[in-house]
Amino acid sequence: MAEAILFNIAGGIISKLASPAIQETKLWWAVQEELDKLRTTVSTIQAVLLDAEEKYSQSHEVRVWVESLKEAFYDADDLLDEFSTDVLLKQMMTSNKMVKELWGELSIISIVGIGGLGKTTLAQLAYNDETVKSNFELKILFPKDYKIKIPYLVRLWIAQGFIKSSNSEQSLQDIGLEYFKDLLWRSFFQEVEENAMGNLWSCKMHDLMHDLAKQVAGDETILLNSDAKCVQKITRHLSINVEVESWQKFSSCLLNVSKVRTFTSFSWSKTHDIKVECDEIFSKLSHVRALDLCDLGIKKVPHSIDKLKHIRFLDLSHNRGIEILPDSIIKLQNLQTLNLINCERLKHLPKHIKKLVNLQQLWLDGCVSLTHMPRGIGQLTALENLSAFMVAKDMGVSKRSGGLGELRDLNKLGGNLRS
Repeated sequence: MAEAILFNIAGGIISKLASPAIQETKLWWAVQEELDKLRTTVSTIQAVLLDAEEKYSQSHEVRVWVESLKEAFYDADDLLDEFSTDVLLKQMMTSNKMVKELWGELSIISIVGIGGLGKTTLAQLAYNDETVKSNFELKILFPKDYKIKIPYLVRLWIAQGFIKSSNSEQSLQDIGLEYFKDLLWRSFFQEVEENAMGNLWSCKMHDLMHDLAKQVAGDETILLNSDAKCVQKITRHLSINVEVESWQKFSSCLLNVSKVRTFTSFSWSKTHDIKVECDEIFSKLSHVRALDLCDLGIKKVPHSIDKLKHIRFLDLSHNRGIEILPDSIIKLQNLQTLNLINCERLKHLPKHIKKLVNLQQLWLDGCVSLTHMPRGIGQLTALENLSAFMVAKDMGVSKRSGGLGELRDLNKLGGNLRS
């Protein structure tokens, strides 16, 4: 399990080191030779990790090596991700500071990665099915016998970088569905249902598979319920399945969540009026990739949402009191999925939403107070799903809003569009 996760993180680091965002900046020119060496080192480790499971389970030496390396990989991945985001925002920290922070993590990788084990030991590692095990870790986020929305699960995989594409013609969502079908064939899931269009829609996870996933994931993935242990510092994926009586009591469970990459909930208080402290959530979950705040009674999204630099998946659906989204949301340059379904009082989308250049999914069903689309939304050329397009009826509003002509360049759009 650990070595499969590490394989994917290594792949992410290699991709970021080769990205234009890194190579076209002062950071690259300052340490080009060192970064080239690091990319070679990480590539070597990644190749070894393809063959790591057998030795991981049998060798204490290999287990210690993998666990030590994983922390360094996670931190380096976060730093590179943050740097790439800052480049897009034109708000980069000075190259000297970034070089110092990044090089500290990368030095650890070089030392632990190659020096931590002899070449003979590395060459003996044996495993070859990392994709299945990488996706395996998120499955215990769902309670037993829970009806899992398949598109939702796939978006979580995409947000964590588990879905890779070598074909630009095929969307990550379609590739993720192929992964799901493979896991279904392996009997990971049962009770699969289709929607009215004949598309895969929901499923449940076998209890035995759930128990196995829980055992394999350990403290790295936690489903927090009434008898659950506290969140650990190594926890990366967290879901809430407990009735919350007060925010103060719940907040005390979130002391060690700074490294969490997935945060979601499946049960929240319906008998208590809990005022969710978004500022505190955003501050504590600064490394989160997938954040599900569905139906939590949120009425105001604070400007501090821009702290979520790494976020790919944001679900604010069914928070019927939200009237506006702060302009600072456009700083979320990595955002791929924004779910606003049934935000019934939402009056308008951010004026400069066109700056969310990586947005692939925008869900607006049930946004009955939304009267128009912002001008420039047609520049979101990565969009694959736009569930609704509101055309302004008021002439005064229509002059400063986006018309149907905005759809002309959205060549990747699929699914149904309501206007």
